[in-house]
Amino acid sequence: MVPLPIKLLVCLLLILQLVSVAQDDYANQQTLRYHNHCYKSNIKTILLEAEGAPLSFPMYDINSNVKLIVRFDDLDADFKNYNYTVEHCDANWQPSNIPQDLYVKGFNNEPILNYKTSFNTLVKYTHYTFSFPNENMQLLITGNYLLKIVDRDYPDNFIFVRRFLVFENRLQIKEDIHRPVNPEFRREKQEIDFVVNTAGLTLPNPYTDLKVKILQNDNWNTALETLRPLYVKQEELEYNYESENLFNGGNQFRWFDIRSIRYHGEGVNTIEYNETEKNYAVQLFTDNKRSADRYVSDNDINGNYLIKYNEGSDDHLMGDYVSVTFRLKVTAKDDCGNIYVHGALSAWEQEENNRMKYDSLTNTYTRTLLLKQGYYNYLYTCDGNESLPFDIEGNHWETENNYMILVYNMQPGKRYYELLGVRRFNSLRIY
Repeated sequence: MVPLPIKLLVCLLLILQLVSVAQDDYANQQTLRYHNHCYKSNIKTILLEAEGAPLSFPMYDINSNVKLIVRFDDLDADFKNYNYTVEHCDANWQPSNIPQDLYVKGFNNEPILNYKTSFNTLVKYTHYTFSFPNENMQLLITGNYLLKIVDRDYPDNFIFVRRFLVFENRLQIKEDIHRPVNPEFRREKQEIDFVVNTAGLTLPNPYTDLKVKILQNDNWNTALETLRPLYVKQEELEYNYESENLFNGGNQFRWFDIRSIRYHGEGVNTIEYNETEKNYAVQLFTDNKRSADRYVSDNDINGNYLIKYNEGSDDHLMGDYVSVTFRLKVTAKDDCGNIYVHGALSAWEQEENNRMKYDSLTNTYTRTLLLKQGYYNYLYTCDGNESLPFDIEGNHWETENNYMILVYNMQPGKRYYELLGVRRFNSLRIY
């Protein structure tokens, strides 16, 4: 008989091998990911927003006539056969595993036929765009959805994926945003209390039947997702905590303006023609840590970016791509690990293409990104810390932030989570 310790060792080795295989599979570029991700380096400037409403969050009311518009550029500057498809997900962004005809009316593998080549740009690209719901595809139920752009000839060859929401406001949500009651957190956090009115909804167990999420600045990676009601009063559920419902205030986003390369916009230090890359290279002013600075109120767009070209009539076809270099000066290499340029320009993700490199001779972190002309917000984040790295950016209760409360429910007899309540608000009402 094999001794027990050896058996345990063999089991541990097998477990480690399985974990390694799973990790390698996830790292595979063609593994479907249920968060915002781009699989191809030639695809840039992916926009998913309400039609006619730049900077809006990708969602719409199922009872409205609102459409979502999708835009992206292919730097190969040719034509490719791209299709789009959608998948319904549960409240935790896992597949709902329900029949497709339960959530889609029409076709769920449609070609993207609207494309044009860039006009008068140094960096050539093909711009693709489409909107939905449309006459060929409508969504029938509310909830979380994953949009998938794929190669038409190879449907398992993913180009990029993006999250979006379809909702119906059947629940009333009343928020109360203020400085934390707990004095320990009053200098740097913001407290989100709220009440959900569930009139007309069947809730066998009100403490567990609703799944509530709170997003700050539309960033899923810092969402609060485990809240349960503290009090139940007939048809009202109160979420009134002193620590579980706190967000770090963070700091106002940094910004730069490259809507024109004829002059230096805000945040721009130098503009030079790059003979090697055959495009313009923009170097931003060197950034410094802000952790010891007092809070300063600035107008930002909460981490987003707006594509805009000042010298033309079509921002999306005439805007050029420029190489933008970010520089963060430190006194010594930061001990928080890797540092990333962060915001909507990186789809709020920490990945290799937005990781900064450290120069020990100058004590400077740098990163160059190829970005389309426009107005951009950004911050610096640390490795593995999707919340703001406060030792770099600072943390203040006064900071202006956008918030959104989402309430999901699976009604008895149904096999999927519906999104039945959405409430958006801003911390400017904080007191």
